[in-house]
Amino acid sequence: MKKHFIVKRDDTFGNIGLIEKGAPDTFYALEGMGIAHDCLEHFKGDSGSIDDEFQAIGCMLHLRYDTSTLRDTDILVEMIALYRFFLDDHPCKPAKKIINPDHVCIQYIANELEKFLQEEGFEDFSNLDLFVNSFIYWTNIGYKKAIKKYKRSYKTLTVFKEIERQVDQFLKYAEEWQEVVIQYFPNNIDKCVILHEIDTYNYDY
Repeated sequence: MKKHFIVKRDDTFGNIGLIEKGAPDTFYALEGMGIAHDCLEHFKGDSGSIDDEFQAIGCMLHLRYDTSTLRDTDILVEMIALYRFFLDDHPCKPAKKIINPDHVCIQYIANELEKFLQEEGFEDFSNLDLFVNSFIYWTNIGYKKAIKKYKRSYKTLTVFKEIERQVDQFLKYAEEWQEVVIQYFPNNIDKCVILHEIDTYNYDY
């Protein structure tokens, strides 16, 4: 698999990172962990919607939580940004039905989310039930899809960490607007490489 990225400085956080070529201007420039997450934990056809992000969290549970590299609190922090996005008039797709989650962490997040958001200074909880039910439903679907997609999660986690390492190493010396293509194979660490870097500067002589 291949993805094409551009080096950009993030106006919000001030860091140098990568953003996928053709992505909306509203997307954040990401460092190694974020790029590995985009490559491996988002599913094909992902539009960046909140419910798609919930499915990606389900994949995070399979690849990183179940392999003891992610904590409950890491996912709660992720939920801050998603709830803020939700309050900024970006609706999430409602749950098709109310379900009991298949993963203990999904239930924990659902139970603790309001308390956590209150501690972070949020005050608007008028549609929190919609948000939580959507989270449970779509995260549960993402978790099931991830189990089918990544049958050897520890091998895929090794690829995740290698993408993270290579991207962070590249960004130490990267210049804004450079381009990079990342090639990766979810179950083969030996073939996980940054394929090539492209200098896109235009010089005026």
